Amino acid sequence: MQRMTFVEQADLMSRTTVLVTPCGGVSMMLPYLPEGAHAIVMDYYVTSEDMFGWAKGDSASMEVSFWNLWPHIKMDYYQIYDPSVDHVFD
Repeated sequence: MQRMTFVEQADLMSRTTVLVTPCGGVSMMLPYLPEGAHAIVMDYYVTSEDMFGWAKGDSASMEVSFWNLWPHIKMDYYQIYDPSVDHVFD
């Protein structure tokens, strides 16, 4: 999406019915999804104690409070509890 203009990105999102994304980044385009779209947002694995209210080992959803403001999108969160199995840092 980095090579697309904002208008092109918004147009693409307005035609997207299912979006799978990590938290942050592309997920911030969710408000542009059409009515009834589905979004699967991957959580992140908390690696330190008391990180923004999350405990070490939690599967955390960074923008969960923000996504609650957009009722036209059906949200699901891909939770991560074992970093050796659920995700790989590249």
